Amino acid sequence: MIFDDKLMIKQAVDSKKEEMEVLYWITEDSLYDGKTSKAKNVLTMLLYAMKFNPSAVKDGLKQIQIKRLKELTEELFENGAKKIEQQILIKPETNVYDLPFESEKLFKDHIQQNSIVLQNALETNVKITHRELDVGQDYRIDLLAENVKTAFAIEVKMIKTNHSVVSQCDKYCFYLYRKLRYDRFKSVQGVVIAPGFDEWSINELRRKGHWVFQAKMNENDLVLNKIT
Repeated sequence: MIFDDKLMIKQAVDSKKEEMEVLYWITEDSLYDGKTSKAKNVLTMLLYAMKFNPSAVKDGLKQIQIKRLKELTEELFENGAKKIEQQILIKPETNVYDLPFESEKLFKDHIQQNSIVLQNALETNVKITHRELDVGQDYRIDLLAENVKTAFAIEVKMIKTNHSVVSQCDKYCFYLYRKLRYDRFKSVQGVVIAPGFDEWSINELRRKGHWVFQAKMNENDLVLNKIT
């Protein structure tokens, strides 16, 4: 990209750090709404600021947003240049453990009513703040757990997972990322809890940074084992 527009340069130099996050979310929302041209125009303003007023961008945006700007630049200006995928140790499909719940609803009930199980798995104190949270397009987050810094979007399965769980987690996390903005900002972590995983979902979930927990019973206690 060539940065030779004098008006844009002046605007970038005069911009304030408080403007950066507003421009960032206009870019994200425009892209989400299919307004690609508007997203490109606002992103261009941010890229000029990064070049000619980097301190405003550094002080005005969070690190996760600066990282996201690079992805947006690739997507909008570099024809979706291939991103370097996270390297993981490939895992085979898992066994499927039998769970003593007659329905997925009862499985969720048990997790919600025994919060210590979830807290032990996530290794942090959390509170379940929502259940079946509507995120649009007929998608709902099974359980939303939160602490001060992080929102955990939890998908609960009673059967072996398949490819659909990956897109579900992606949608949940992006919804929360856009929802928890400005003074409400939290990092977002996707979580899948299931008695078993097929080979594709277990590896793609981990590649994308979602946490994978295999559920099984230890005598009468539910245990969630993280697969790393």
